Amino acid sequence: MSLHSALQPARLLGHPIRWRIVERLLLRPLCVSDLARILQLPESSISSQLQIMARAGGVIAQRSGRSICYRVSDRFALLTAALRQQLQISEQTDSALIADAWNAGQA
Repeated sequence: MSLHSALQPARLLGHPIRWRIVERLLLRPLCVSDLARILQLPESSISSQLQIMARAGGVIAQRSGRSICYRVSDRFALLTAALRQQLQISEQTDSALIADAWNAGQA
C-alpha cells in the first residue's frame, strides 16, 4: 500500500461536512433525509458527500424500503475514533457537533 492510498481516508475525513456526517452515522445508520435534517444542509450536499465516502469505502449503503441508509465502515470508525481522541474532539467541545446533537434530539 502506498502512502497516498494509506492517507486517503484521513483526507476524506478532513472535510468538515464529511466529518459531521460520519459523527452522526457512528451513532446509528441514517438516510440522506435524516442527515439533511440533523445537519441542516441540503440533501444534495449530503448525498454528494456520501457518494465520495462510499467510493472510498468509508460508508456502506443499505436499502431500507424506498430509501438508502448509510453506516460507517469499520475502517472509518476506527480512524474517526483515533482522530477524535488525538485531536480531543467531542460533542462537548465542537460547536457544529453540539448543534448536530441538539438537532438529532429534536426528531
